[in-house]
Amino acid sequence: MNWNQLAILSIAKQKPREAEEWFRKTVRYFKDIGDKPSNSKAINNLATVLEKLPESLNEAKQLAEKALNTQQTIDPAASEIWLTYDTLAKISDKQGDPAKAKEYRRLSRTACANFAGTEYELSQHAPLIDCVVRAVDDTEVRQQLETELQEVDPECQNIVWNAIRQILNGERDEDILCERLDSMEYLIVLAILGQVKSKK
Repeated sequence: MNWNQLAILSIAKQKPREAEEWFRKTVRYFKDIGDKPSNSKAINNLATVLEKLPESLNEAKQLAEKALNTQQTIDPAASEIWLTYDTLAKISDKQGDPAKAKEYRRLSRTACANFAGTEYELSQHAPLIDCVVRAVDDTEVRQQLETELQEVDPECQNIVWNAIRQILNGERDEDILCERLDSMEYLIVLAILGQVKSKK
């Protein structure tokens, strides 16, 4: 098991400070061997952990910006730059800068949409996408889907499920539906919208 895996395990155990130490070791290792794409991803992973700790928010921002600066000089796909934009969006939200958060989300969605592996990633969500598209015109499927949505998100807190609810209620404006979504969530909603509109 490598340091990155140990960090992920620490996150699962809700031990962010332990995860922080493992990610710091990962960052140092990739820096030492000169692997810029992996180093920038490790720096963003560290920023993602620190972003959840209020006392470490400023350091999280500095790290995410450092990762982004590197990622803008190398292959965006190799460094998964959209994840760093997502991290910066969350940090901007927490620092009370919604305009900057919105711009980072837009950049994240654009970068992810341009990634060659997006089609494969999206295929993993095909059953959900298909179900929502069918639910738009099929009352029975819609009732089943709404029941499932109520079970998994009874407080209507999940922004993806809320976007799906809006689609079922007739909303088709991409900007309204996707404003607060991260890169993969955006692609799921965009795929649903595309298929719904193509049926008309």
